[in-house]
Amino acid sequence: MSEWWTYSLADFLMFSARSYQRMFELYHREVWPAQGLGLGLGVWLALELHARNRQRLRLGLCLLAFAWLWIAIAFLQARYARINWAAAGFAWAFAAQAVVLTFIAVRPRASPMPVASGSRSALLLGLVGLYPLLGLAGERSWRQLECFALTPDLTALGTLVVLACLPRHERWLCSFVPALWCLFALAIYWTLHAGEFWLLLAAMLLIGFARRLPATIRRRPPA
Repeated sequence: MSEWWTYSLADFLMFSARSYQRMFELYHREVWPAQGLGLGLGVWLALELHARNRQRLRLGLCLLAFAWLWIAIAFLQARYARINWAAAGFAWAFAAQAVVLTFIAVRPRASPMPVASGSRSALLLGLVGLYPLLGLAGERSWRQLECFALTPDLTALGTLVVLACLPRHERWLCSFVPALWCLFALAIYWTLHAGEFWLLLAAMLLIGFARRLPATIRRRPPA
């Protein structure tokens, strides 16, 4: 019997890149036309980040929480777990993320919720609109693309941008599951030799840089 350290991640995968992409195609076919709702939510969140409306940002966090719960049940548990045993565990993690987001959104605050700068708003808008299209450069067809609030990769990336509106201690608490999923997805794409690896990695690096920007734009006092 081979020693455990001789195994790689590829030895534990029970699916190919084609079957993984086929899962997305069947999923999108079943939830149609919810893709329009996901796109609309992403655009609305980007606009609210730019408008700096704190109450509507709270509502946005609640809607994001519902999206995380939906993905946990309808995508991870009902579909992905059939071909990847780790997806069942992530389904529970996504459900927990939904609970945390809801708690952060509805709990009373002693101070106003900080809001993101225009650069983060533009980044979220770019992710929601361009990230799925860039997937066409790989082996995916338009029926197999990521969709904000419906599939995990883009939802995790977009959530990391939205969480920049939170105070630092809450931001790190809420970012754990999205960041963990992105690392897990990177490992899967690397093992499958999928082009999405580089797309996801580039998006993560860009978000990491954007999250270091100031939470608000300071305006110079008039001369």
